[in-house]
Amino acid sequence: MSDSNQLALIVLAAILTGALLPLLVAATLLVGTLRKRAGEIGQRLAATLGHAESTLRRLDQVSAGLEGSDKEIRDLREVIGEVTVTARALHRNLRTAGAVAAALGPATAAFVRGLGAAAASSSPAKDQTTTGGSDE
Repeated sequence: MSDSNQLALIVLAAILTGALLPLLVAATLLVGTLRKRAGEIGQRLAATLGHAESTLRRLDQVSAGLEGSDKEIRDLREVIGEVTVTARALHRNLRTAGAVAAALGPATAAFVRGLGAAAASSSPAKDQTTTGGSDE
């Protein structure tokens, strides 16, 4: 390989490295932010679910001690049952969101690493074909 080809490879590698470094830094910051936000959201949802469950327990205790018509008590218990179903659905969604957030970070990091590896491995081949034609 001639000196001009080697110099062109070095320049191209420097340009690719300079272009990929900000992308890698931004992707790393994004993954960190996503993990942090997912943790915060998970904690808030867990606290909300805990409050909803304690409220439902209190309502159930109150409805059990109510004196009045059977229809009012049945209606109140139906409402409590519906709220319980909603709280359980929220809990299932919270678990799903947590799993998605836990998988998103490593998947994004792997994708960015793959982009960097693909760009690094394909750049010398492109350079050799273009500079090989100019030396002839």
